[in-house]
Amino acid sequence: MTRPLPPATLARLLRARDRLHDAPTEAPTVAALAAEVRLSRAHFLRGFVRAFGVTPHDYRTAVRLDLAKRALARGASVTESCFEAGFSSLGSFSALFTRRVGAAPRDWPSGSPAASWPATRRALLEKRCSGGAANKGRMIIKHSHCTLYVTDQDRAKAFYTEKLGFEVREDARMGDFRWLTVAPKTQLDSCIILYLLKPGPMMDADACAALRALLEKGVLGGGVLETDDCRRTYDDLKAKGVEFFSEPKEMPYGIEALFRDDSGNFWSMGQKTS
Repeated sequence: MTRPLPPATLARLLRARDRLHDAPTEAPTVAALAAEVRLSRAHFLRGFVRAFGVTPHDYRTAVRLDLAKRALARGASVTESCFEAGFSSLGSFSALFTRRVGAAPRDWPSGSPAASWPATRRALLEKRCSGGAANKGRMIIKHSHCTLYVTDQDRAKAFYTEKLGFEVREDARMGDFRWLTVAPKTQLDSCIILYLLKPGPMMDADACAALRALLEKGVLGGGVLETDDCRRTYDDLKAKGVEFFSEPKEMPYGIEALFRDDSGNFWSMGQKTS
């Protein structure tokens, strides 16, 4: 059984949550938030997720989407609502809104009543984190992280952010262990752990060497990354130096190209055509 957070720690986390609630268009770093409430970065991150079920980033995003819905409901344009809620990219905002809310911003009814923030917050968090109150504690609700072994975390971070355009979700150190996660900017429900391949409690030197050999052969895959224009994305990424070993091809399931990351992991980049 997980022990409850100490009251003093919970009080500090509540102050941080209220900070995100009261100024959602600001973008303080996790380190800055932790410093404001006098907690270490790693302690703050772990405690925030334990207390509220989501990361600070996801919490702030939920508040911003609520602001956007309110703006749309009173008749603001999609562009006005985007920037009023603190988003800087109209395309990313529209994609995120559609994915999380279930309707495109342009389809959000003007003049619709806006729920109060506390009720909206509870509904968002219950739906997102527990699958509904009736099922709380009785089922697995989502797959949140997948592990990708990398040979150099700094280099992998640069590859996924600078070349693929992902964003860093968490970058925390706990002793000599580094927890580094990235994800596409429009996808909030899952992350990729860029896990350093080295001997440790879960892997001895022989297993590490075997995995490294497989990486060097390029036979370990990360899965599928989806794009809405495979050929254009292929051209953009190739110009940035991404190593492709398969050009975009018409397949029964869509258009697909294959590439490797800086550690040797291969990815399928696909576009659905039906």
